[in-house]
Amino acid sequence: MGRKFTPEEIAGFDEEKRRRIAKCRRYYAENRERLRKEVKAYQVAHRDQIRTRKIAAYRTEEAHRKYLDKTYGLGAADHYYAQLKKQRGKCAICGAVPKRARRLGQDSSHHPWTERLAQDHEKDTQYLRGLICPGYCNRALGYAREDPAILRKMADYIELWQKERF
Repeated sequence: MGRKFTPEEIAGFDEEKRRRIAKCRRYYAENRERLRKEVKAYQVAHRDQIRTRKIAAYRTEEAHRKYLDKTYGLGAADHYYAQLKKQRGKCAICGAVPKRARRLGQDSSHHPWTERLAQDHEKDTQYLRGLICPGYCNRALGYAREDPAILRKMADYIELWQKERF
C-alpha cells in the first residue's frame, strides 16, 4: 500500500494529483478483499525473495536510509542516525551493541545475530521513538502490546519470584 497523505498535504496538490489519489482510494475501497488476498498469495509464493529484499535493504547505509525514509516517512533516516549517535550505538532498553558494531571492537551483552538496531515507533501514529535491538527488546514490546501496565506487571511478577526463590 502506498504512502498515506494528510488532508493538509492533499490540499497543496494540484487538481490532477488530487483526482488520482481519490481514484486510487475508491478503487482500493471497492476491491479491498480481493487485493488483500492477492497480496497474501504473492507473499506466500515469494517468501524467500521478499526476505532477501528486506535483508538487502539493511546491508548498505544508503539502502538503509532509503528503507527508513520509505517506511517511516522523509526524515526518518536522519532521525535514526542522530539517535544512533545519541545512544552511542546501544539499544535504548538493554544496552546491547549490534553485531556490526561488535566487529569494530565494541562490547555486547547478547543478540549475536543483530545487524542493526530497530527503529522503535508508535504503531498508530508512526511517531519515531528510540532505537532498540530487534531481538528481545522489540519483540517484548510487541508481545506486551506496548502497554506500560503489562510491562510493569511482568516486572513485578519476575521480582516476586526472585524474592521467593532466595
